[in-house]
Amino acid sequence: MSKTLVVILIILLGILSAALCALSVILFINNRDLKKEIQTLKTTIEADDTGDQDGSDTDTGEEPSDGCEQSSDDAEVAVFTPCDGDEVGDKLTISGLARAFENTITVEVLSEGGESLYKKGILTDATDVGLFGNYSVDVDSSDFALGTLTVKVYIPSAKDGSDKSVVEVEVNHINE
Repeated sequence: MSKTLVVILIILLGILSAALCALSVILFINNRDLKKEIQTLKTTIEADDTGDQDGSDTDTGEEPSDGCEQSSDDAEVAVFTPCDGDEVGDKLTISGLARAFENTITVEVLSEGGESLYKKGILTDATDVGLFGNYSVDVDSSDFALGTLTVKVYIPSAKDGSDKSVVEVEVNHINE
């Protein structure tokens, strides 16, 4: 073999070796990220199914509900507080769990006649796309009329703006 051919072969082997090293690094990083994502999903699923041993729900950080949790038909939105039939005063805390496009849900409070008294888009604390996240908002209800109020939590459709995954909870607004 000529010296030129040997040099070319050595250069090609060096390039091939470098390419294999780069590919190994890429595969290692992707594999590590994939394992991390799988573990997060497993933890989320286990928490949804069983909760932690200490009685708290790993996925939400919330204490388990006392049986009044209400969820949308598709289970994308859940309301933990308030509970149906609760009496509320000048402060109405609305909290729960949701999985929504861009982590955005809408919280609305309606009067007995259906008039919107409060409406706000809020973000859940989901850490990534497609994951459930907590939400909580305190509503000053001191100016609302006494009587039945409807708390409505839903996901606004990215397609047409319609209300999706709706949960409605009726509460009784009283003087404190």
